[in-house]
Amino acid sequence: MEVNYFYYKENIHCDICPNLCQTGYGVLKTEYKLNSSASNQSYEIFLCKSCFLGTVSYLKSQKELNYLFDENFDFAQIDNLGLK
Repeated sequence: MEVNYFYYKENIHCDICPNLCQTGYGVLKTEYKLNSSASNQSYEIFLCKSCFLGTVSYLKSQKELNYLFDENFDFAQIDNLGLK
């Protein structure tokens, strides 16, 4: 995921809610090859700050569920998911 907090002249609208991304935006972006076919699947979703933080919260919950029964997993690391 690429996060961009620079001002651009173009108006960027959140793809999830009707908000205009005024203070910055996040981009959820991926490209991958489908099975053995020659075609690629790609996504680019623009997110306002609120929707971006909601997405991060969802991903933290998913990671917690994935390691729920792992006795060696340090759940404290979930709080820092994606932070640089």
